[in-house]
Amino acid sequence: MPDLGGSVRLHALGHEELAALSDVMRAFFGNLSRSSDHELVSSWREDLHIESRVEPAIGRQAAREASRSGQSDRMITVSTQLQRSDQGLRETIPLHEIRRILKRQLYHLLSQETGIHFPWGSLTGVRPSQIALEVLKRRGARGALEELVDDWRLFPEKARLILETAQAEESLLSRFEADDCLLYVGLPFCPSRCLYCSFITQDAGRQSGSLKPYVQAVIREAQGLFRPDFDK
Repeated sequence: MPDLGGSVRLHALGHEELAALSDVMRAFFGNLSRSSDHELVSSWREDLHIESRVEPAIGRQAAREASRSGQSDRMITVSTQLQRSDQGLRETIPLHEIRRILKRQLYHLLSQETGIHFPWGSLTGVRPSQIALEVLKRRGARGALEELVDDWRLFPEKARLILETAQAEESLLSRFEADDCLLYVGLPFCPSRCLYCSFITQDAGRQSGSLKPYVQAVIREAQGLFRPDFDK
């Protein structure tokens, strides 16, 4: 068991994206806490003080709206570096990429400092296949594989898997018309739970008695959703 006599402190400057960055921190260090509205803290074997900065400063609402829209003409500069050090990363990007790049930079820095690497690299969070599909459309199969491994730090086998998944997803979605209605079905059970997961998903193995009733309830709701006499 390593000596956890130190701490990791991540301080956000010019942005309010600690919720997104906590996914990355949690994967590396497990439990973490907020010492303030702008700082995350976790235990580690040595002291690491990290600054996550956005220039010019961006409010939470502006970042959220840009991220959801998937496009922005506004450019910002994001950087992640060790405090009082020249070691770090700095990029100028469109505003809508703020969360992705802040998380990617933090993953790169923490991997370098801790020696810890994960098969999924920095592709944590909701719908990582969306990023894979964007890269695939922009660079083709060979280029996408290279970018996912080199920039997003996926292991090659995971990069191939996510490209396969993204293509399968795109094939399904392409069958729908523009005005078709797509429904989101929440699945509160998962065969395993990722270290970075922020959902309320429960371990399916420990909740086996609830799986069948839940599936039956979802089927019943799906069958009756558009019936006027459906008992809500």
